[in-house]
Amino acid sequence: LVTTAATNYDLDHLNLDEVPDGVNSVEAEFQIEALLVTGHCIDVGKKKHPRGLQLVLRNAAEKKETMVMSTLGYFQLPSLPGAWTLELRPGQSANIYYMVQKDELSDHAGEHLHQQPIQDSATEFMLNSTELYVSSWKGITLQLHVNR
Repeated sequence: LVTTAATNYDLDHLNLDEVPDGVNSVEAEFQIEALLVTGHCIDVGKKKHPRGLQLVLRNAAEKKETMVMSTLGYFQLPSLPGAWTLELRPGQSANIYYMVQKDELSDHAGEHLHQQPIQDSATEFMLNSTELYVSSWKGITLQLHVNR
């Protein structure tokens, strides 16, 4: 996400015909507010998007939350470069779903993920969180797979 930090003009409504005579350029300074962790989520058991599934992206200093949309299972979270933990929000989301193992994720997502399994009472390994590394100005686009 990029925003305007300094300019003498309203860049949203800039009309170069209205720039004063003798001015042959318009200068603006921009700043990056956040990089985006975006993606699509699918419930592999039902082969549908888990509409309303709540996700949390956190590190030691910040915590961001979002919900998976019914349209294409899309989600979006702002972040900064560095290591983050993507997790199912504690409560209903984490009680109903778990993240599917890394080897079943898309190749592109696997480059940015490091998952730590936890063991539930049924002795089946399940994931409630995964480590992300935001290391590109483009952010990350993930394919997140969950199951019940």
